[in-house]
Amino acid sequence: MPALNKTLFESLAAYVDVVWEIHLSDKTVNVLCDKIIPVLNNRQLSLDEIANHAIERAHPKFREDTQRFFTFERLTNIKEVINFETRVLIDGTYHTFKCNASPVINEYGDADTVYVTMQDIQEMLDREKTSAGIQIELDRYLTSVPCGILQYTVNSHKLVYVNDTALAILGYSSMEEMQEDGFDGVVKTVYAEDSEMIKEKIKTITSEEETIECEYRVKHKNGKKVICTGRVRLIDRGEEEPVIQRSMIDITPLRRTAETYNHVSETLSICNIGLWAIILDNGAPKFHVNDIAARLIGVSLNTAPEKIYNSWFDRLSDDAVQIVSDAVDAMRSGKPMEITYTYKHPTRGNIVVRCGGYLDTSYQGEGLCLRGYHQDISDYNKMLLDQIFVSNAASKYFKSVISVDLSSGTFKILSSSISELDTLADKERPMQALFEMLSMHADKDCENEIKLITDTQNIKEQLKKGSIYSVPLSICKVQYTYTYVPVSFDKDGKLERCVLLVEG
Repeated sequence: MPALNKTLFESLAAYVDVVWEIHLSDKTVNVLCDKIIPVLNNRQLSLDEIANHAIERAHPKFREDTQRFFTFERLTNIKEVINFETRVLIDGTYHTFKCNASPVINEYGDADTVYVTMQDIQEMLDREKTSAGIQIELDRYLTSVPCGILQYTVNSHKLVYVNDTALAILGYSSMEEMQEDGFDGVVKTVYAEDSEMIKEKIKTITSEEETIECEYRVKHKNGKKVICTGRVRLIDRGEEEPVIQRSMIDITPLRRTAETYNHVSETLSICNIGLWAIILDNGAPKFHVNDIAARLIGVSLNTAPEKIYNSWFDRLSDDAVQIVSDAVDAMRSGKPMEITYTYKHPTRGNIVVRCGGYLDTSYQGEGLCLRGYHQDISDYNKMLLDQIFVSNAASKYFKSVISVDLSSGTFKILSSSISELDTLADKERPMQALFEMLSMHADKDCENEIKLITDTQNIKEQLKKGSIYSVPLSICKVQYTYTYVPVSFDKDGKLERCVLLVEG
């Protein structure tokens, strides 16, 4: 049976792009055909190797399903032919593949061999999309959205039909309850000015071929405002009286999301932060920006997304290109990133940019979407440079200058001429490391002083009483004074950071 299947699947190579023969007994895979990566043809790989190959090339949205498919447990439990679609990276863009998994069942009812075929159908999908046009995409979208339908006679205003979605939008439990309110009661759910607008538009309808589109507000029976969009059309079936049909889609969540976005955008603009979205793997990269991000990048908001991307990318230094490239690779794999780089603004010259982003796994369009923020931190960066300057100046008068983060309980040595402290000067460390170092080198009977110097709670309490806090301590018979000076406070006025200055 396996040999027969192998012959069959080898003949399929004329019609598909990939054919794999997976042997579950020894977890090996024979690549019978691979038109995508020809060097894999007629090679034998382990199940783990072929799984890693498939996962690496899969679109981020499909990686979890791909990883799950290639587990030994999943493959052995395939009892019948299964068909599925996936997205695979081919020459820098993602293609849709139609896949088929056919098991060979042994006498115990388990699959011992699975044949997998894959066919690139992206070109076919592109042709269908081009020939069908935008309307098919629109219809597909509308059929996926809950749409309320309400029908009533033109002149007598008798309610004829209402579906469950329309009942829910208006707040009724049944058509009978709606009929108790009557047509006038239902009409009153629509805001007065919007109702007049709809009435005027309905007067213009003269045939079934005509439809009008409108957006209007209704009041749910619980009093909440609902924003709807829909179409109005005439239905004339030759009966005594034609029927008006109103379709309604609740777009309140979309409007609320848009309003929230605008509020967030306005708030972030105060901090000089703009929002962006980059679409990759679907032709030329597209850089969509809000007005703040456009100003920070130095482009017009009306510029085409492809041109915005090119304008931004062309102004990155070689170092910045590498930083951005590494960040994009990380975001592609699902890891959120934040980076800082210099950017040559067209009118302001070199500025310092902080940029953060993530992979939008909810994105339903073509390609891959990264979203994030763009912030000009040039002024903040100057402040950091000023702090470094102050630190360098302070190092001329103090044996050690140490930055202490009281909120996280960590410290970092900015400068030091004390050899014992130099051993801790390479990175940020917990205060416990300072306690251990001082305990090792301080003179005897100084345990209490060491605790006073390294206990963050004590430091906070002491700095509440005055502007500085000092503790004397002798190290290797040399007397030093450890002085804490507050630096920054949080929004509630609690001390966040301070500087430890060591004199001796």
